[in-house]
Formats: sequence, C-alpha cells, structure tokens
Amino acid sequence: MCGITGYYCWGAKRPTSDEVIALLLGIEPRGKDATGAAFIGKNVFNLIKDPVTATEFVKRDDFLGALENLPPIMLMH
Repeated sequence: MCGITGYYCWGAKRPTSDEVIALLLGIEPRGKDATGAAFIGKNVFNLIKDPVTATEFVKRDDFLGALENLPPIMLMH
C-alpha cells in the first residue's frame, strides 16, 4: 500500500527543500513501486511520477527543479 504525504502553506512561508525530501523519503517503506508529486506551479497543474523508489525520485532534475520555487500545496506518494 502506498504512503501519501504533502503540505499546505498559508501565507508566504514554505518548507525547505530538505524538509520536502524528508517527507517523501519518510514514506518510502510504504511503497517502492512508484513515486510521484503533484502541485500547481505558474497556474499549471504539474505531475511528476515514475516507477522508481523515492530515493531515486528525489535525484530527478524535474523534481529538484520543482523544489527551487516551492508551491503552496504539494502532494506526494
């Protein structure tokens, strides 16, 4: 069964990139078949998903790029 995590921010405060990565890595034991993240950035819905472990997913350029300008809401599995 997959784990689900994420965050919702009110105002300008956002988690750090390291905190977001820790959230995702923390649920890795709950499911190693696929990892993904969904968020709205620049008024566009973004979905990044791949059949890899979270340990590999957090190294992807598209995921790391999303962490450069964290959106107010992000859901991950």
